[in-house]
Amino acid sequence: MRIDASINVFLVVGIFTLVGCGSPQTRPPTVTSEAMQKEVMLQKQLVIRSQIDAQNRLARVGHQVLVAGAELCNDEVRPTFGFLLLSESAFEEELLEAVRTEGFDKSVRVSYVIPGSKAELVGVQIGDQLKRIGDWEVPVSDTDPLRAALKKLQSQGPSVETINLLVSRGGSDIAISIDSEVTCDYSVLLGKNDDLNAYAGGSSIIVEKGMMRFAGDDDELALIISHELAHNAMGHVESRTANALLGGAPDFWRRMAIEHPESIELRKSHPTTPERFVALNATITEIELKVSAGRPLLPGSLL
Repeated sequence: MRIDASINVFLVVGIFTLVGCGSPQTRPPTVTSEAMQKEVMLQKQLVIRSQIDAQNRLARVGHQVLVAGAELCNDEVRPTFGFLLLSESAFEEELLEAVRTEGFDKSVRVSYVIPGSKAELVGVQIGDQLKRIGDWEVPVSDTDPLRAALKKLQSQGPSVETINLLVSRGGSDIAISIDSEVTCDYSVLLGKNDDLNAYAGGSSIIVEKGMMRFAGDDDELALIISHELAHNAMGHVESRTANALLGGAPDFWRRMAIEHPESIELRKSHPTTPERFVALNATITEIELKVSAGRPLLPGSLL
């Protein structure tokens, strides 16, 4: 029987993958220490870029949801300005060398500017080094100046309408004033697990890495965040630590049923996936009717 040439290639590759698994003995390809270290560094850089991309996506979508939903959060609001900050201290110790090759150090820099935000409007740029917030100097000798800068920004009261920054860009200091937007006072955080899960923590919203990948587009991610925002805003204390299988687009729930068939009929603290699908389609109809009638988009009857 004649074996196709491509099968021969697969057989050779298969033999190489068995090296070290027992007899028969074969000669493995030569791997130099230099080549190995280069690949280690590249893979760590890819991890960093993936983490940053996921956090930027979460910040972009979360910003839109939390600003739009601010009127539902009552007194739990704060000002937001539309940019993210990073330094090397935000990453794990084993990634530090790779983090520095990606352009980060102990200085606090703008890592992302949310499209359409007040920060983008006034020209804040990725890479800007934050030197001063109002009259407060960003520490340079502090063990974690990023944490100090974030704490300072988050301490701004809800009545703050403008924030004055001094940033360094291209060797020059630039003064920037950014108007605020009112947002719900909930941090939207990227979880570390691969679970298809998101949950509300009272003062935060956590979306696990697995759910981030499962949310195929920003609309689905926005509806996941909206669901968790509602748990926080409505004071669902019992749901804050384990709101499994959450989200909001109707088709999302058919896909979730494929991943978790038990959710089709098993009802725990949340409706089943069919209940969610039917209810969300009804909600879409309610929203469309209210828009056409010029009514506020708040929960309630259609009348």
